[in-house]
Amino acid sequence: MMVEVPVKLPAESQSFMQFMLSKASIHMRLRGGGIGVLNLANLAAYRVYPGVAQIPADAWLAEPVRD
Repeated sequence: MMVEVPVKLPAESQSFMQFMLSKASIHMRLRGGGIGVLNLANLAAYRVYPGVAQIPADAWLAEPVRD
């Protein structure tokens, strides 16, 4: 399961993760429809990927094509 959340500064990122992990569960909308609920009491590990620092001015914006 993967959840993408835009976060800007490292301080904001840490604060956001503390907020998210302090809850009993996290709910989200699933790509295929419906909802998913993640029970944080059973969370074994999580990873955070920093993403791109800044999008180049000449970059082309793209969205995935759905079949």
